[in-house]
Amino acid sequence: MTRMTANWIGWLRTDTALDIIDEMTGWVSPCLGIRFEPTPEILEIFRPDGQKFLTYTELAQQLEQAEQRAEQVEQRAARLVEQLRALGVDPEPR
Repeated sequence: MTRMTANWIGWLRTDTALDIIDEMTGWVSPCLGIRFEPTPEILEIFRPDGQKFLTYTELAQQLEQAEQRAEQVEQRAARLVEQLRALGVDPEPR
């Protein structure tokens, strides 16, 4: 099986034209300060502080993990409320 590689091309807008960016690897946008790092699979983009922008898939995974943690916290809170009630304590006084 052969591995496909992507040829990334960038363009920089000047006052009167679009100029091709000769080398995209490590190129930093003068306007945004973001850095581009092409790989054979994807184009990674880094924020000015050096952190990588997440892909849609990575963001979706983080969201799913956060939702799972939130559900676990809610379940634990519900169990604690039931334990308090079993001890005769009203966890939500009026």
